[in-house]
Amino acid sequence: MLFLVLTGLLGGEQLSKYVVLVIIDGARYSETLGDSTAQYIPRMKSIADSGVVVDSFINNGITYTNKAVPAIWTGSWVTPRDTTVTLTDFGTTNTQYSLVPSVWEYYRKFYSVNYTQAIYCMKNLSTPWLPSFQTEYGPDYWPWYILDGSNDREVWASAESKLQEYHPVLSVIYLADVDYMAHHKEWSDYLDAISIADSIVGVLWNFLQTDRYFKGNTTLLVTNDHGRHLNGVWPGPIGSGSHGDGCWGCRHVMLLGIGPAVKSGGGHIQTPYNLTDITPTIGTILDFATPYAAGRSMTDILQIPEGVATTASPHSFSLGVLNYPNPFNPSTRITYQLSGVGFVNLAVYDLTGRLVETLVAGKQPAGTNSVIWDGRNQPAGVYFYHLQTENSVASGKCLLLK
Repeated sequence: MLFLVLTGLLGGEQLSKYVVLVIIDGARYSETLGDSTAQYIPRMKSIADSGVVVDSFINNGITYTNKAVPAIWTGSWVTPRDTTVTLTDFGTTNTQYSLVPSVWEYYRKFYSVNYTQAIYCMKNLSTPWLPSFQTEYGPDYWPWYILDGSNDREVWASAESKLQEYHPVLSVIYLADVDYMAHHKEWSDYLDAISIADSIVGVLWNFLQTDRYFKGNTTLLVTNDHGRHLNGVWPGPIGSGSHGDGCWGCRHVMLLGIGPAVKSGGGHIQTPYNLTDITPTIGTILDFATPYAAGRSMTDILQIPEGVATTASPHSFSLGVLNYPNPFNPSTRITYQLSGVGFVNLAVYDLTGRLVETLVAGKQPAGTNSVIWDGRNQPAGVYFYHLQTENSVASGKCLLLK
């Protein structure tokens, strides 16, 4: 394919020609990289022994799939928005879309490439979550959705055929069976699903090492969106594999990498990283900017040539957020400071973590900004407001009186 001569994060220096990201839904760390025997993941363990592992890789946001998977491929915890849309590929569907651009949008726009070079492979779904409709990016830069198969093996078969035919530069393969089995089947079915996902990763890596285009030119990253509770409910009957809170079992996820972009030799990185760091890291590997991502590039897992330095994010923020009056009835003004122009998401949550209202979702100017939250239709009580920019977060607490 033809690359335009543009300046990315590494000034035109790509660390790898291709990137493949595998997302394994709902695998608990204790049955994957946290198991010293690697009895369920021998192939991933072998890959990790030749590549690099982040030991403290966490889901630092919401440990549910419909929030965590979009966070992986946007690099942001900005809450996806519910919508009903009619699209050529999907028809009329009730789904969610991201308020910030996806990794595919960043890549396709930066290099002006067609959809076959940025693919998203998953099972056959009628309502897949969508990337953004952001003015600067949007549907013209979405990935090619490959919705094919009813299980992980069939998803891999479909993905392999597209990899062989089109050799996309940026591929994401989403394997959903582990989470499904954990929710709906027995403990043994959950473990079998992990083993199947492991075998797929092994076959994928072998394929990448034998294909004449991918061989020696491809970086493979493997992660998952959330774990599961560590409260002793397993082994157990159907429905015991719950998740969704802030416990370490739900938050501790895995990240391993192998290929020319990452350090080799089975290194273990102790720096804490999180899901939103994946998109900026892919941006560094393929040398394109990810300006709306809140995460940071995991530069200490990367094999960056001497003399090549990554550039800083084009925006920097100094956040100071507060509301007045507090306590209040029925409204309060939330004020925040920005030292640079950029995307802002400001949302209000109740004590259970339920999203009450998104107050701001878009570009905001530098300096002092404010918005009024009217709580007249909400019950009295404590609420939290959460402010997220491209590389910073801040929050506050307020009390609504009635």
